[in-house]
Amino acid sequence: MPPDRGFPRDLWRVRVTLQRVADLTTTDRLAGVGLPIPRPSLGDWQAFQAVGEQLFRAGFEGVLTRSAARPETGRSLAVFRPSDRIAGLRPTGRPRRVDAPAPLPRGLRT
Repeated sequence: MPPDRGFPRDLWRVRVTLQRVADLTTTDRLAGVGLPIPRPSLGDWQAFQAVGEQLFRAGFEGVLTRSAARPETGRSLAVFRPSDRIAGLRPTGRPRRVDAPAPLPRGLRT
């Protein structure tokens, strides 16, 4: 998807109070479930999806992992949604509207 296609968008701050989140933020924990360090590529997508499905079936509410875009410092939280409402997530405040950066950065892969 081109980087400018998802704009404008609303960014929300959310308070997370989930009970069972799988922490895959370390290299050892990723290796323990057969995953490499995430990178921005579709090549690893199926393996990550399969682990997410296993964690969901095992009763986890989400998974915390390294960001593919910034694996050294960034973190990503994927919350599994068993229904339209997710207990343990609450918006804090109002959303912030974000427009596409101008000019768009070159070389982005999404």
